[in-house]
Amino acid sequence: MVYFSMKEADRQYKVYQIPIFEIWVDDEFNCRQGITKESVETTAASIAQDGLLFPVDVQPIEELADAPGGFKYRLVCGFRRLTAVKQLGWETIPARLREGLNERQASLLNLTENLERKDLNLLEEALALDKLFPTYRTIRSISKELNKPIKWVTVRRNLLLLTEWIQLAAASGRLTSRDLQLIQHAHDPDEKARQLLRAEKEGRKSQVLYNGKHVRKKSEVKALIVQLLEEGFNPQLLRFIGWTIGEVDEKGLQEALTWLRNHKGWLK
Repeated sequence: MVYFSMKEADRQYKVYQIPIFEIWVDDEFNCRQGITKESVETTAASIAQDGLLFPVDVQPIEELADAPGGFKYRLVCGFRRLTAVKQLGWETIPARLREGLNERQASLLNLTENLERKDLNLLEEALALDKLFPTYRTIRSISKELNKPIKWVTVRRNLLLLTEWIQLAAASGRLTSRDLQLIQHAHDPDEKARQLLRAEKEGRKSQVLYNGKHVRKKSEVKALIVQLLEEGFNPQLLRFIGWTIGEVDEKGLQEALTWLRNHKGWLK
């Protein structure tokens, strides 16, 4: 299903039925590096069944300094949706008209929409950040503008400093964001990446040494908690272990902390 949440601010823009032939599709503008045939077919099937749940975004062509003739609008967001409805034979498409955008604002809108819909791989996100912030900006300021954690921005900024084969492994999903954090802090990033990829291929990735320590599987940690409960350990103490693997939420963690503060004998 073609779905993503619409921010309240986006509701102020009117939606128009715009002829598809009037929309210029600038592939170099889109932060997504390529739209696969399979993803378009999936989107087209979803639209054919449920309709287009959200409009695309366009901006007036006259607001652009350098644009080809014969068009009235440039596509800002919705590249895959527009390709899919073309495949379905639509002649018009619902579109939000975004007036008054400069190039950077349009690029930011394109990036944030793709991030919200989780349409980009790690390398595409890194390249989009590099394009959006070509001059020096602190990680903290970028994090604030995109409303993303500092660690999220750091991983993607540093990815472009690694060798090309590592970047491609990240793009394919073979290396995760967590893997990249370890690689970027390793004495030999290439060897660390090879180590992680070998472990993945052999099915022992959870046993790879991370900074000298073994990463335990979630099932192993849960089994330890059960064992400690059977041995009479206080459940409030074990909530801390559960929190580290996501089995206990923040509220549960705070309840455990409150209990410990009220039973100071445990804090010796």
